[in-house]
Amino acid sequence: MKLYKYQQELIDNSHKNYIYPLDTGTGKTIISINHYWKHAQGKKLLIVAPAQKVREGGWDREIKKFKDYNKIDNIDYKVISYNKLKNVNGNNIQNTYLIFDECHYIKNYKKTQRSKYALNLCKKADGFCLLSATPASNGYQDLGNYFIIFGFYPSGYKYEKEFAVKRFNNIGFWEIKEWRNTEKIDEMWKSISSKALMKEDCVDLPPLVFEECYFDAGKEYLSIKKDRYWNGIIFDNTSKVIAGLRQSAGLKDKLEYLKEFRANTEANILIFYNFNREAREIKKIIKVDFEVSGAVSNIPKFDDYDTLKGKTTLVQIQAGGAGIELQYNSEVIFFSPTWSFQDYSQALGRAYRIGQKNKVTVYKYIGKRTIEERVYARLDEKKDFAEKLLTDEDLGGTFDD
Repeated sequence: MKLYKYQQELIDNSHKNYIYPLDTGTGKTIISINHYWKHAQGKKLLIVAPAQKVREGGWDREIKKFKDYNKIDNIDYKVISYNKLKNVNGNNIQNTYLIFDECHYIKNYKKTQRSKYALNLCKKADGFCLLSATPASNGYQDLGNYFIIFGFYPSGYKYEKEFAVKRFNNIGFWEIKEWRNTEKIDEMWKSISSKALMKEDCVDLPPLVFEECYFDAGKEYLSIKKDRYWNGIIFDNTSKVIAGLRQSAGLKDKLEYLKEFRANTEANILIFYNFNREAREIKKIIKVDFEVSGAVSNIPKFDDYDTLKGKTTLVQIQAGGAGIELQYNSEVIFFSPTWSFQDYSQALGRAYRIGQKNKVTVYKYIGKRTIEERVYARLDEKKDFAEKLLTDEDLGGTFDD
């Protein structure tokens, strides 16, 4: 796929070992693949990402797109989770380039073993690239391990000794109160990092971008489809099976992915859902700040839109399709698809208006090999989905209702 101008400029100005502190929706994945190809073409590629992103398969899809667009026969790559870092043999990695997705996972040089594993691999690998929308959410405190990885300091303690001002706190422990000579820290960071970009800074990025996120169907979905039974419930007619399949498609992995996504961005997120069960499960894993459903309507005042940051709004699609404005969100998630194209279209209209300041990325969560794939195929054709379109294969057999 062709790069946007801002993406190409970032790559053109990059170094082999580099950090891209870029906002969600700016294309960090495809930027890093092109970065690897520019600086380490022909080398093996090892991508380290959160387990939820590994399971979702986005890296595999993006590498396939890159290969198809550039007519490349093969890239020798592997995608692993951070939990698997300890299993990587550092003695056999000299011919391998590394990409660390969500690199803030390895920013803590004091407590996590994975940071030490990553440091060891970076020292021995052909090169490395780090990606995160929030590489240093706690400021200068978080930069220590990056500077160790890039060879500025032998340890985080050396970094702190030079720049941290410490004093005893009320319970007798040393505590960092402030940082000195921050101009030097900033210059070091600039030498290893691209400029930080928000979506609004990317002038040639379309105002509305769609991304598809795929998840395994899950044990519950497969059990309902095959056995018509789950957790003490018998699904003995068509309506019950359809409801069960719709509510369970990829649910577990969707929730884990959503939790990770919320933790890794300071953007405002709008989540559209269909079923009360989905809302309950979502509220268990993330903080919901605003909500619209058949029972409640709690949204911020228009005058407060520009001050909102890191907020989550949960909207039942049937209740939030019309009459409300939600343009303070730049990330929109359809947790599951509605069967109504009108509801789908109106929901998009709540989150995006032509000419608004925020550029919007819409994420469609889709259970692989579930009825959700067929539903979205109809919605993409601007058509409703209906029960009559489901086959016996979709439902796991015939029913005599």
